[in-house]
Amino acid sequence: MNRARDNGPALRQAMIDEIVLKNVQVQRTEEGFLASYYGFRVRGLLSPGGGRCLVVYVQGHTGSPNDFDYYREIARAAHARGCDVLGFSLVGIGLNAGPVSFPSARLGQTVHLSASEAANHETYRLFADELHPQATPLSLFLSGHYAILREAVRGYEDVSIIGISGGGWATTMLAAMTPEIDRSISWAGSLPREYRLFGLDIGDFEQDGPFFDRFDYWTLYMMGEIDAAGRSTRSVVLVYNDQDDCCFADPAASAFRQDMLGFGWPNVIVVKSTSHVIEPELAKQLLFPRS
Repeated sequence: MNRARDNGPALRQAMIDEIVLKNVQVQRTEEGFLASYYGFRVRGLLSPGGGRCLVVYVQGHTGSPNDFDYYREIARAAHARGCDVLGFSLVGIGLNAGPVSFPSARLGQTVHLSASEAANHETYRLFADELHPQATPLSLFLSGHYAILREAVRGYEDVSIIGISGGGWATTMLAAMTPEIDRSISWAGSLPREYRLFGLDIGDFEQDGPFFDRFDYWTLYMMGEIDAAGRSTRSVVLVYNDQDDCCFADPAASAFRQDMLGFGWPNVIVVKSTSHVIEPELAKQLLFPRS
């Protein structure tokens, strides 16, 4: 954590250099944005609400944002406050469902995945590009979203990001890389490795691996608070459902929260819920603290 506080901007650039592909093309569309790289197409749906502020939403492994009542309620609240909303799905899922392709130096050929195969992120382990030797499978997950964000955040006086499950994980990653984001709310998205010893909360394929030996979750949470000048001016909130039927439930979630209360950072909230969902009233309080 001290490493992130003392050298945040340099760490952020090192993270970007390792993750973000250099061959991403971004274009505006009638619906928002489209990022293309290899055989991937990542969409960002922009819903206008007045242009004063921007709320970014990242859905998890279960479809498109508009499939969920809690997203629609968050979007309505954002629009009522003059905010535009940018909706994302994960790669290979929801808005981005469909076949993909990418190089595999291990196989010496291009890998072509059907739509159903593309939704199985484990297959992305095969990725390796001799022309981009620094790139890892995380590059496939995040390059398009990051490239769209770089275009989308321009001109807003306030930017927030919220996501659930795999979208909560992406929220943490994108907030660490994008200092223009003022606040991030990750819902059932990640836990530090120490707390995943409580049970089977090992996370999805993309949540672990060699990258996290160099950038552990403590560092990523701290980077989400540090601005472009290295000051702690941004906010990070980690929310968990105590009886979540998917991911990161008790006892790990409450143990994490209790420990962080004594430490004073980061802001960890555990809500009473037996489902893998966002509680929209709390989400609105966190997204719009001055409303």
